[in-house]
Amino acid sequence: MEQKNTKTAQKQKKHSVEKPIDLSVEQSQAEVTPFSQASMFDQDMKKQQQKNEKYAKLKKQVALEENLDLKAQIQKDDSSIIDAEIVEEHLEEVQKYEKQKKSKKSKIINLLFLLANIVLVVVLIVGLLKSLNGQPLETVIASQGKRLWWLAGGLGVMFVVMLADACSLFMIIHKTTKKARPVLSYTTAITGRYYESITPLSAGAQPSQIVYMAKRGISPGIATSIPIIKMMIYNACYVFIALTFFIFVGPTLQATSTLNNLFLIIFKILAGIGLVISSVTTILIIVVGSSRVWGRSLARWCIRMGYKLRLVKNYRQSYDKLMTQVIEFQNSIAYLRKNIGLLIGLIVACAIQLLATASVPFFVTMAFSSVEFASTAEGFRYWLDTVMRFYIVFLAASYIPLPGGTGMTEVAFVAMFGSDLLMGTTNIVWGFLAWRILTYYLLIAQGIILIIVDAIVGASHKRKIQKQENTSLEVPKITAHTTQSLTKPTTKRKKKA
Repeated sequence: MEQKNTKTAQKQKKHSVEKPIDLSVEQSQAEVTPFSQASMFDQDMKKQQQKNEKYAKLKKQVALEENLDLKAQIQKDDSSIIDAEIVEEHLEEVQKYEKQKKSKKSKIINLLFLLANIVLVVVLIVGLLKSLNGQPLETVIASQGKRLWWLAGGLGVMFVVMLADACSLFMIIHKTTKKARPVLSYTTAITGRYYESITPLSAGAQPSQIVYMAKRGISPGIATSIPIIKMMIYNACYVFIALTFFIFVGPTLQATSTLNNLFLIIFKILAGIGLVISSVTTILIIVVGSSRVWGRSLARWCIRMGYKLRLVKNYRQSYDKLMTQVIEFQNSIAYLRKNIGLLIGLIVACAIQLLATASVPFFVTMAFSSVEFASTAEGFRYWLDTVMRFYIVFLAASYIPLPGGTGMTEVAFVAMFGSDLLMGTTNIVWGFLAWRILTYYLLIAQGIILIIVDAIVGASHKRKIQKQENTSLEVPKITAHTTQSLTKPTTKRKKKA
């Protein structure tokens, strides 16, 4: 019994210590006397200090979230498609990329690349207008008239491109998180296309998408896996479609002059080299990802050959990095094997995205030419011709180490679509400019708008949080009026019976 009373007393003592102090005027009038004002001020100072510490802790937590400190989340993440250690290594690389991207030097370089691209386009347009006796824009508008409405079709096709890209991301996010997030899927697609357009060899697309999704509630393991799965399916579809067009449509392309035929042969060779590189890369990814024994053996052989040829300087570092990628591919392919429905849906979405992208030159050509079709079959044949020429342009410029294949893309498009069978030399300048705006500058403008909107929303959200924190951490100030009210003797009127 005595032990029980002791425990009860300790409980009461504990609760009395942990009970928060309420400094409201009504309670103070009942409990505070003139002699306890000093201790009350001490309590206020102590309480203020505790709240300052709490505020500093919250501020530190916000700073960590802004810096994307995801390592703590990885330990709790059980929904990762790839291994937690691989996720952590991949995120470390992403964080390094993010720091470089946010640096002034990186921003200046990206801006210079973009300006260089714009200057090159302007110089090319001016040069082509002079050399090809191109028509002024006013003349083109007057001569083409209603045919220019075909450009609206090109704009609609670009919307289909973005929608198909977002759908593929939506399917993976919905399958892995069991949540439908269409807005996040579309904005992630915009982010990827933006950084793909402004970084050399499109290196910034995947890291930017990983960071973007992770900051918006997608777990690190899933955020790291999504771009890998999307990239594998997209590349496989791209190689299959391009190879099909090269085999069945490529030999039927016609040239209207000796010079045009020479350009066609040169760019076919360059595109063929690009297609071989893409095909070999895709086949290696499938082989490496499908077989653990063959995949890892092949990776070791590649590193050894690279080291012997002195292409690889640090053997251990290169080996570890390549094996990490091998494990990523193997886990991703194993996941897709278990989810055949997701695999089929991704193949369909990527095929639509690729064919829609390749169809933009068809609408541009129809806007700036005088072509008429006698039948639907003839129109379909013309569409196949423009798609084939697009793949020649795209493959020839795909391994140029500049953002958007700057330089090669412009020259190849003019050579492929400047034929008299298409836009001809008089309208090719404006057709090229329209195509470049639809497929390149529109994506950059979309990305810039998203960055500005995110910055405004983020700043507004941060101000609201700080305002709420400041409000919750405010300590009631004891003024002269409240001091006088506290020093007054407490008297209570007795209720009349």
